[in-house]
Amino acid sequence: MAKFADDKKAKEISIIEKKYLDAGFEPPLTKDLVEEYAKGKSPSLKLEARQILVDLAKDGKLEKLSPDYYMHKTFYDKAVDTTIHLFDNAEKIQMKDVRDALKTSRKYAILLVDHFDQKRITKTVGDYRILIKK
Repeated sequence: MAKFADDKKAKEISIIEKKYLDAGFEPPLTKDLVEEYAKGKSPSLKLEARQILVDLAKDGKLEKLSPDYYMHKTFYDKAVDTTIHLFDNAEKIQMKDVRDALKTSRKYAILLVDHFDQKRITKTVGDYRILIKK
């Protein structure tokens, strides 16, 4: 019986991870993903879904951008690399540069770059970002 539970849990983890892979640079709102996961099931599954997100982040498969958003590490790493490469041709960049390079919306570009500022990859100076860490 424990094997079945482990298989079911592994499947649920895989489903959630795939949602983040499929979302790319535009991940779902954590609250929406949790609601979808628990829809029509036990309310305790909301806690389980949140724990799966925490576990995926601990395992290095998701990056927590804010309390409301996680991003799959594959896309997060691409976003970091792409943003750093923007500095190959400029000393400072604007939000629109990140948005355009990632082909995403301003909402997600802001989310990422604010996270990069927190991680000390970039720094905000006026309306621009400068590179701190190469």
